[in-house]
Amino acid sequence: MQYIGEHLLPGQIGQFAILMAFVAAVLATVSYFLATQKNDESWQRIGRWAFIAHGIGIFTAAACMFYVMTYIMYLTLSSICLRYSGSISAFGKEETCVKISLFQ
Repeated sequence: MQYIGEHLLPGQIGQFAILMAFVAAVLATVSYFLATQKNDESWQRIGRWAFIAHGIGIFTAAACMFYVMTYIMYLTLSSICLRYSGSISAFGKEETCVKISLFQ
């Protein structure tokens, strides 16, 4: 279920980047290990490219997190109170929401 005004793309890009970085790190480790065992330059080349892909994945995930934090695209308690004021009693935070709404 998607809600109006929901920003899912930065999170999905970040999740893909983390998955890519993990797979690339495992591939780079195996490739460098095989390159040292067999003295084969093709494994070393694969390891280098996998290491570059790992770095790109890490920097992409960090950039997505920075983007989400900069533009406040995450839910805070005050935004939950403002969006779902009718159903906030399900969370058991009625008093907190009243306090937050008074100070805004």
